[in-house]
Amino acid sequence: MRNAISALVLCLFSAVSLAAQCGPSISLESATTREKAPIESAPPNDKAIVYVFADGGMMPGDRNVSIDREWVGVLRTNNYFVTAVSPGQRKLCVFVKGNSPHYLDVTMEAGKTYHFSYDLLGANFTSIPAPDAALLQDKIKTRRYFWQKG
Repeated sequence: MRNAISALVLCLFSAVSLAAQCGPSISLESATTREKAPIESAPPNDKAIVYVFADGGMMPGDRNVSIDREWVGVLRTNNYFVTAVSPGQRKLCVFVKGNSPHYLDVTMEAGKTYHFSYDLLGANFTSIPAPDAALLQDKIKTRRYFWQKG
């Protein structure tokens, strides 16, 4: 019994520490809209614009995305989010509860737009070219936004 309790505590600690690799431990709520985000219509010149698409498969649960350990978006099946970040070297992270985080290191420039895709079935997190991103955005059309619970 004692070994089972120790194993359970270790599993819970491991899940928390995996999420903590991407960002702080907070609870997030999210919703979807078909409206574009304000930064899509009028992107700031001093920031890099980042689109992240969730593509493929019907997978339950959220995929929380952070940039430099700050939560910036939540993905579910067939949606996307967009955010603006300061230029420079950035670490993107996708965390799926119960799995190891997926990382990308990217140098971003002000005034440029970057597109990334997280393949829900293959758990691949990759940079994608603008034409592919445009096709995904036409296909998906649902933007997800989030906020901290509480």
